[in-house]
This record gives sequence, structure tokens and C-alpha cells, in this order.
Amino acid sequence: AREMMAKMAASGGGGMMGGMAGLMAGVGMPAMDPQVHKGLHELFVGNIPQGLQDPQDLINFLNEAMIHTGQNTQPGGPITDCRLSPKYAFITCRCPEECTNTLNLTGIPFMNSHLKIERTAQFEGPKTGVMNWSQLSKLTQERKAKGELDGGGAISDALVLAQAPSSALALSLESNNVDPATKTARDLFVGNMPQGVTGEQLKEFLSKVMEEVGLVQGEGNPILQVRVNAKFSFVEMRSIEECANALNMDGIPFMGNELKIKRPEKYTGPVTQFLVWREFLAARQAMEKSKSPVLRLGNLIEAGELTDDVSYQAVVDDITEECGQYGEIVSVEVPRSDEGMGFAFINYKDKNIAEKALDELMCRTFSGLDLEVIYYDYTKFSLSQFVGGEQ
Repeated sequence: AREMMAKMAASGGGGMMGGMAGLMAGVGMPAMDPQVHKGLHELFVGNIPQGLQDPQDLINFLNEAMIHTGQNTQPGGPITDCRLSPKYAFITCRCPEECTNTLNLTGIPFMNSHLKIERTAQFEGPKTGVMNWSQLSKLTQERKAKGELDGGGAISDALVLAQAPSSALALSLESNNVDPATKTARDLFVGNMPQGVTGEQLKEFLSKVMEEVGLVQGEGNPILQVRVNAKFSFVEMRSIEECANALNMDGIPFMGNELKIKRPEKYTGPVTQFLVWREFLAARQAMEKSKSPVLRLGNLIEAGELTDDVSYQAVVDDITEECGQYGEIVSVEVPRSDEGMGFAFINYKDKNIAEKALDELMCRTFSGLDLEVIYYDYTKFSLSQFVGGEQ
């Protein structure tokens, strides 16, 4: 054995390895077919949005989605290259496993388009992944809730997650909170489009108007996506209620045109009552003028609570404390005479505070009865006239 080691040392220690290398070379193992290798690493991406010019934008978006949902098998973005055409693209992944995982992103919304991701013709096997984007994003939420994906991006199998999604990815995640079965009831047709307008311009304009005039329900953008054609577009709203509200913008001026907003032809639901834009504005302005800083509350006070001064003051103090949480109160009146008895009148510092209080108090109950809350005429209140000022 010592003689063998000595001979190996004398020959630079490479005699045995060199012999094995020669043997392996003699066997002549075949290299992988380049087309097979390409099929394992490359994917087709269809339904590319109009206006996408930089392939790096697509790479960055898909990599962020992969990392956020834990579909990468090692740190960093799995997509390394993109060949972009006007309507489709080919992307390259760094390993076959991550290429398979990327298939699960099919259907992800990106720049008002839902990307279609599938295998290329070179791949011999199933063309699609085990799930789509909607299923993947819901699974990601469940895994985070179970602690498998924590807020800092850690995951049990060492995958790396983004801490906060970008606005583009956040929109893709938000779109999965709606029921796809209700899409027909959440779609709107927009006609008489100005020439050259983009989907983003229309989306920004309509969403801003809806927020300013109180047609939104909840926080965030009420519009999920806009699909633009030459002279018309289709707008997908996030809720059925906001879709119905948006009908009130029919006839709204936009870049020199009056938009025609209505239900699409495929809609078969109930008829929605709404006002055209000019009528809606007039009604809203009239409502704003009728608003008062004074609210009248009913179904709140029992007659027995007004008989003695101690009980009466306790009622006034309780009402002042409860209603004061919505903003500054100037005065509270609880009439003890026949005129206005049984009601409480709250005079807030301004109309905005009164409006906020009204919205909150309308959902309250007292002794099993719904609290009645309405605006009351400020002039009549100032004159201690507690009847006839209802608005």
C-alpha cells in the first residue's frame, strides 16, 4: 500500500483519477439534447399587454410574484431572460423545478391583461402547471395564516419572500378577493372613448371621480382592470355595488367626449336604477346644501328618564359622551316638553363631523330598536324649535 501511495505521489496524485477520466471518456456519455434542455428551462407567455416595451419589466414582475408566493427554490428571482414580441414572450428560468413552478402564475393580472403561461413546443409532457394564479394566491394567504410564510419572508424550506408587494403585484393579489362568478355583474361597457386614450388613463380618471363623489365602498381603487379597444372599453369593478354606483357616471365629460357608461350586452341581472351624470351631480349638490351640523336622534330616550333632574342630566351626559367620540360638539339639547320630547339634538362643530357621526350612528340599536338619525335644520335648532326642521 505504501508503494502504491508513493507511486501516486510521484505521478502527482493524478494517476488513478486520470485513468478514471480516460475510462469515462472512453465510454463516451451522450450530452443532453439542446432542444430538450431548452424545453425544461423555457416557457411561453401569451396575452402580453399593449404598451409593454421593456422585457425587464416582465421579468421583474414575474420574479416578484414567484418570490412573494414562495415558488422559487433558492434565493433571488428564478427568471433570467425574456424575448419579447408584441403579443407574446418567451421567458427562461434558471432551473427546471422553478420553470415548473412558474406555470402556476398563469392567469396573473399584469397591466390590465391576464398572462397566459405554458410550456413551449420543445417540452414533451404536460403543458400547464398544477394550479393557476387565483389558486396560488389563495394558497399563499393560507400558508401565511398558518405561519409557513412569515412577514419577514422566511419559509420553512428556505424560500425567500418579498416583505411588501409592489403596486402591480398588490393589484394582482387584490383581484383574487372577488368571486369570478360575479364578473358579469361587475363589468361595465364604456363607449364614445376619446381617441388614443389608454386603459390606465381611463382607470385613473373614473376611480378618482368615484372617490370624490362618494361612489366607492371601502378603501382602495374600485376598478380592477380596463380592457381598451379602439372606440370602447370594458371596465371590471371589484364589487357589484360599486359597479351599480358607477352607472351614475353615464355622460361624464372626459377629454372632450361624453362617456357612454352602461351594462354590457351579456348582463342578464336585475335592472339598476341610476341617474345620468348631470342629474347625479345636481342631486348630490342639493344633498350637500341640505346637510346641517345638527343631528336629531330618535328611539333613544324613554319618558321616565326625563322626570327628575338627576336622571335628565345623566341622559344628557351619556349622549354627549357617546356622540362626542366622532368630533367636537357645540351643544346637546334634550327637550322635556311636548315639542321635541323623546328626541336628542346634537349640534356638531361642522357638517363634516355631523356626516361622520350620522354614518356611524345609523348602524346602532338601543333597547332592541334601531336608532333613528337624521339631519335637522340649524336655524330652527338655534331658535329652540324642535319640530318641523327634519331633513
